[in-house]
Amino acid sequence: PERIQKMSLSGRRVDPAIADRKPMAVMVENHPDARPQSGLSKAEVVYEMVAEGGITRFLAIFQQDANFIGPVRSARDYFAELADSWHALYAHVGGSPEALANIKSGVYKNLTDINEFYQSSSFTRITSRPQPHNAYTSTEKLAMFGIMQSTLPSPLQPLVFTDMLPQSTVAATNIILNFSTESYKVEFGYDPTTNTYMRTVAGKKDIDAFTKTQLAPTTVIVQLTDITPVPGDDKLRVNIRTIGSGKSYIFQNGAVVTGTWKRERGKPAQYLDANNNSIPLAPGQIWIAFLPSGDPAAVIMK
Repeated sequence: PERIQKMSLSGRRVDPAIADRKPMAVMVENHPDARPQSGLSKAEVVYEMVAEGGITRFLAIFQQDANFIGPVRSARDYFAELADSWHALYAHVGGSPEALANIKSGVYKNLTDINEFYQSSSFTRITSRPQPHNAYTSTEKLAMFGIMQSTLPSPLQPLVFTDMLPQSTVAATNIILNFSTESYKVEFGYDPTTNTYMRTVAGKKDIDAFTKTQLAPTTVIVQLTDITPVPGDDKLRVNIRTIGSGKSYIFQNGAVVTGTWKRERGKPAQYLDANNNSIPLAPGQIWIAFLPSGDPAAVIMK
């Protein structure tokens, strides 16, 4: 008989042992010296947003096996908040003062913290890259830590998936995201043969160093929100609002649906259409970018 399958966080049909895994959230850096990164092509969901001084960073949520993930960098409050919403194991190397204080004081009740400063066995420092761009982890190491902590699996299914997407009338086959400078300019070009969005960064194909494949999510979501400088911060960090609601663009099948994102603390976001119904997504990797709502040049679609 055919093996029973369950749905992963990105709507893919997978072995139940994978679908029941506690999500593993990893901070992956995006400084040019950190490229090409490893493991991002294996993530169920990837968040991308500014961390400091215009430099973007990723929070990658894993369930399926990824043998090499990184470079891993430090936590930020808003990334920790999103990891918490997935009830995830959260892997990072240190963090901003706010993030570390909130993790330590138990603000994130659903989070299992894996900080390299205290759990170095969950990470590997490679010699072929200079510090701080050389910390890596794997889903095997993170899952092992989770088992030792007796954290029960917490499968969530906050998003709605369908294999039969309704046809959107608004075509969008090329998406440009202007996070800050040219070094962090991202383009997603729709490939109808694979029904994915081929990613480039700073004008170059964005390749996963471990799998040697170009990053190509099935769905790209843009969340417009408030992004403000942290007052007096010498590292030029920012605050990014991840709770409440705002405008969103959902790109899939070469088209765009304009909707609203809504999120309560401790829960994943919902993406709603004009009638307040959940927008169904095609199964496959989801890429979620947070950009400022007041900047008309932040998102360009063609």
